[in-house]
Amino acid sequence: MMTPSAALVKAEQGTGGKPVLAYTNIAVSTLKVIAEGVGPSIPFLQTIAGISSSILTLAQSVKSNKEQCMRVVSRVNVILSVILDLCIEADGSSNVSPEILRDIGEFADTLQKVHSFIEAQQSSSSFKRIFRQGAQFKACEDGLDRAFSVFELLHEQESEFASDAVSQISKSTFSFGSSATSFDLLPGKPKIFYGREEELQELVQLLLQRPTRAAVLGPGGIGKTSLATSALHHPDICTKYAQLFFISCESVANREDLIASLASHVGLPPARNPLKAVLRRLAEYASVMVVLDNLETCWEPSDSRDPIEDLLSLLTDVETLGLLITMRGAERPGKLTDNLPLAISLVANIAAFEGHDAVLSRWQEQKTTLFSDGSDRRSNLDVSIQLSLSSPRMLQSPGAHQLLSLLSLLPEGISEADLMQCKLPIADLSVCKTTLIRTSLAYIDHGKRLRVLVPIREYFKQYSPPMPVLSRHLRSHFHRLIVLWQDYQYVSSMGIAQRITSNVGNFQAVLTQGLNLDEPDVVETVHGIIMLDSFFRVSGRRTSGLLTQLPPYMDKIDDHRLHGTYLTEVFRSHQYCRVSDPEGLAEQGISHWRAVGDAAGEDIPRALECLEEGLRLSKRAKNASVQCMIMREISQTHWQQGRYSEAQAIAQEMGQLAQIHGLLLDEARAIRCDLLCRVSLGDLAPCIALSAEARSILEFCGFQSGPLYLSLINSDASVHLMKTEYAEAKALYTRISQDNSPIPRAYDHINLAFIEIELNSESMEQARRHLKEAKAFFESIGGVTGLAYHDIALAYADIRDGLLPEARSALQRVLANNPGNEPDITILCLTRLGDITCQLLDERATLGCALGLLGVSLRGKNKPIIHDALRLLGYIFVAQHDDETGLSLFQLALEGLTAMDIHRSKGDCLLGMGDIFYRRRDREQAMEHWNAARPCFARSLGMKAGAKVDERIRECHECLCTKNSNSSMYLRGAEKL
Repeated sequence: MMTPSAALVKAEQGTGGKPVLAYTNIAVSTLKVIAEGVGPSIPFLQTIAGISSSILTLAQSVKSNKEQCMRVVSRVNVILSVILDLCIEADGSSNVSPEILRDIGEFADTLQKVHSFIEAQQSSSSFKRIFRQGAQFKACEDGLDRAFSVFELLHEQESEFASDAVSQISKSTFSFGSSATSFDLLPGKPKIFYGREEELQELVQLLLQRPTRAAVLGPGGIGKTSLATSALHHPDICTKYAQLFFISCESVANREDLIASLASHVGLPPARNPLKAVLRRLAEYASVMVVLDNLETCWEPSDSRDPIEDLLSLLTDVETLGLLITMRGAERPGKLTDNLPLAISLVANIAAFEGHDAVLSRWQEQKTTLFSDGSDRRSNLDVSIQLSLSSPRMLQSPGAHQLLSLLSLLPEGISEADLMQCKLPIADLSVCKTTLIRTSLAYIDHGKRLRVLVPIREYFKQYSPPMPVLSRHLRSHFHRLIVLWQDYQYVSSMGIAQRITSNVGNFQAVLTQGLNLDEPDVVETVHGIIMLDSFFRVSGRRTSGLLTQLPPYMDKIDDHRLHGTYLTEVFRSHQYCRVSDPEGLAEQGISHWRAVGDAAGEDIPRALECLEEGLRLSKRAKNASVQCMIMREISQTHWQQGRYSEAQAIAQEMGQLAQIHGLLLDEARAIRCDLLCRVSLGDLAPCIALSAEARSILEFCGFQSGPLYLSLINSDASVHLMKTEYAEAKALYTRISQDNSPIPRAYDHINLAFIEIELNSESMEQARRHLKEAKAFFESIGGVTGLAYHDIALAYADIRDGLLPEARSALQRVLANNPGNEPDITILCLTRLGDITCQLLDERATLGCALGLLGVSLRGKNKPIIHDALRLLGYIFVAQHDDETGLSLFQLALEGLTAMDIHRSKGDCLLGMGDIFYRRRDREQAMEHWNAARPCFARSLGMKAGAKVDERIRECHECLCTKNSNSSMYLRGAEKL
């Protein structure tokens, strides 16, 4: 392949437009193909391909300063070629180091500047002004110069690395593609297996039958796994089954974990509901055996037994699948030792005398010393490990001991790429790695990660922890990864997120070990913990658990920005960890941010001014990521203040900007802000489709379990609730309440209570149970706004139960003390106080509340509430015997409610209009409106309202039958209705 220098020389010799565009188009098309093929393994590729494609489209229509534009495009083409080379050498894996990923991410930023520069050429007058100043063109040139230098150096380094790799292969016979990779997929056949020939033969015969359904049961340590493994290695079984999956259930806690493990083993990517895909994949095999080893781990708990058995039933429905399970009769600690033969023998002997519960308790406290009372390698685990460490092969590779001590820190093991990119000061690292595998002190799992068995890890942690310098190299590598995610999480950062996810346990262990004021990198460690907690929160993993360990260290670190960042994350994580003394911490946070000149947020008007100024500056600097961040804050602030149109305009502008620059996460966030505004404005029709679009973006980025994903489902539920489609809303709120963090879950309970109330349930017991759950939580955190919503919902329930004085008092109290002047709280209070059918106030006061509701909704342009207020006013005028005004109001409300497809309120309008026509003795119009109301109430499950309609229709028929003989009956019927 042509080197970058040669390519640039050739590009400089001739920058004719057509050849340059043609070559660049080939590079962009190739990059798109690779980006689709490798998916998120190499982040930023799709962003770069998307922006480059847009640049090409713009460049084709440039008329002014075309030579400069072609020069820029030419240089972009050269750098794209080098990136293509790097991608091909990486072979679609995650072997690209954080440093290279950062360089690629910075190049994506430079491309955004190039895009803005070429876009400006569409207007010649605009371009001449910009070109005279030269700032924008110079920014592009500087960015491309740096990118060119970086990628030229990377190209040279990759060539040297390839050469070194060849020489390393000659030194070591170890390869990640060796047979060792099957360790976790299918354990090796036991080398010593006597005395079970009869059971083995019986099990083999069972596995040869069709359908194959077999279980190996017995107490811990009796040899169930060994028996099952021996059967799987039997020639007849190997002949029958083309594919075998051995799944250890030791770390499987429930049905969802087991499904996820099945999906991983059959090669499916992570998904929210992978069961159907797993069953389809298994059914594709001509013959497949699935072994679930130690299934009792997830089957034993009473709350998971039925779901596990249901899953087994679904697996047995796959005709070509053989199913073998091994289970202990009760909870046993047999797998605590990773099946290390000596450890199993020792734990079985001790358990025979002391009992399994006692052994489990002692292991938690004593680790390997529990098995080290003997005097030789057959009765002392520590002695056995020491003999392995002093073997000739280990002595010939001094660095192997250092590497093993470092691996003892890593519960998740470590990939080849991460190990090499740590730049450990260990000589002949590849040889050391091979030595550990040959001596069975380490192994390669099915994910090609280098791992150490649990007893060896515990031994090293107790007797030979890693040297501080080694730990610092490891921490530094992980810190670079988490910083990379933080800086580029708004772009296509799924690959980075996946690398962090596969090392979550390692991050926690390494960062915890680095929390030491004597360590020179303690500030970096604290910063890493804050960023890791942010990663947990954004990706739906709630909290890392490390944030609570920081206060003693923060007291001794003099860094205002770090303190401000820490306190900000504390408040962002308050839904998972209760914040003690929030007022005091808030004051501290403000003082720290003031000390570094960043005090936005002290009051909303001032915050908006700062945000608007920041937006102007970021637009001038052409920083799309910062623009999106600021626009999201502005949009959310406007929405919270009830300025829905302003909020929507900003959200849509943010979405367009994010889409142009490939900022996927920001694009999803913009859709979420847009949805909030659409629901409030009554633009409900496109909401479900927009939500699905945003969720597909998050699924691509690997955030399908995060809070943003759940909030989008919450938007769907809000749409259904607004349209009074209570069955759908109830199902969605129930679903997300199981996955949501505590605060959203408490609001889910309140929404479920509102639904139970609106369904006209005979009893408010279920609604009150939901409200009790919500109240307990909001009281525990001092959530004033949440308690206000609770009190409103409770008042709604009291109205249903006829407790009118209590309901009236509660609604008036909440309305008077509206915390933060929340528009939604005002609306919910006035909706009932202004409803004359609730009989909470006299007619005059009720009219005042209904007019107040109309005023609030008009200010916020809240169409659903505007038309609902018109409906309430219609009933008030009808109660005052002004049918003409009432009919006009009902008609006006009906038009808007029909356009928004809000079923229950639409049915109420039709019902009221039918009553007016009935009193006017226009029976045909009355029947027409009542019949139109019936499906509206049926759609919203309004059984009582539907029954009222049926009663009216029945009495109308009776009046029609007696009209000629007794006209007074018609009048009495009308008065009754």
